[in-house]
Amino acid sequence: MKVGILGGGQLARMLILASPHLECEVRVYAPPGENSVEGLCPITRKKFDDSEGLREFISSCDRVTYEWENISIPELRAALEGVSERLFPSLKVLELVSNRYTQKKIFTTHGIPTAEFSFIQQASELEPSVLKIGVPGILKTCREGYDGKGQKVIRKPEELSSAWSELGGVPLIYEKFIKFERELSLVACRNARGEMRFYPLVENLHVNGILRRTLAPAPGLSTQLQQTAQGYAKKIGELLQYVGVMALELFETGGKLLINEMASRVHNTGHWTLDGAETSQFENHLRAGLEVPLGDTAPKGYTAMLNFIGEVPTLAVEELKREGVFVHLYGKKPRLNRKVGHLNITADSPEALFKKLKVLEPKIIDQALQLLPSREEGF
Repeated sequence: MKVGILGGGQLARMLILASPHLECEVRVYAPPGENSVEGLCPITRKKFDDSEGLREFISSCDRVTYEWENISIPELRAALEGVSERLFPSLKVLELVSNRYTQKKIFTTHGIPTAEFSFIQQASELEPSVLKIGVPGILKTCREGYDGKGQKVIRKPEELSSAWSELGGVPLIYEKFIKFERELSLVACRNARGEMRFYPLVENLHVNGILRRTLAPAPGLSTQLQQTAQGYAKKIGELLQYVGVMALELFETGGKLLINEMASRVHNTGHWTLDGAETSQFENHLRAGLEVPLGDTAPKGYTAMLNFIGEVPTLAVEELKREGVFVHLYGKKPRLNRKVGHLNITADSPEALFKKLKVLEPKIIDQALQLLPSREEGF
């Protein structure tokens, strides 16, 4: 079975590395330039707006997936003509999920709680929308924008004057700020038969919109919270006839869960599964697309994932030879706010995990994160 991946970043890299378990051949379609998959598989180096190049690539594959939502929909639709069943998750899913407004409409239409929001198509709608919902809030571009990009926090109406042009003069949504206790996420996987597997909810810590740390399972995780999140994923999976891994980003507030956004792909908050779960999110994503039974999603113990942002930290060799410490590098050049790798730290108990974190985290995470709570109260 030949599997194609649209995109050549770190998610594609980790999908490729998970493929040997499944006896499939993987190939990548990626724009010319730097990528994270060099030397791992055949690469077609063409732009995403090249519909003929996409068509030729897709025709060479039995199944095709993507590591990035911001692919040009018209070109991809043209390339999939007559073979749309090869893409997972489907083109319909990609169209809906790659737009924050259509995401929000799915949630509200089907009773999945989310923050109050409004849709803004032109500059004249900006001020009325913000005044109706109130401040503080956050403006987000409907398409693209990740790791804090394409967003602007509005704390007072006077900040609106330049917001439209700053965000590119494109359709926006405005969301009411949620006072949450913590950020959580759920990674789930569904195949075409409707079989679903769920990883435990994890707790995430962001700095300036960029994920810095994930704790898995989330400390203090209750059965009720887990079941609520799984219920959201089941509903979305059935509505969209979903195939593959999905990630739901959630806010815990007052014992309830509000959905913030979802991703129709493998996700940064699931990177801990490479070393901390029986089957990684990457292998399960491929399993779903290849229509083979999904793997066990149970955690092996307790895991912390720390992102390397901007550059790979310099650590003494002996510091990385600790039992249960795993380094994953993406082959990327250093650049401000760029994810260039991550570290998974595993342990059999919360106490053992936090003991390792105390040593390694200050050497990896910048000063801004060191000032935030360490969550040493345990799981």
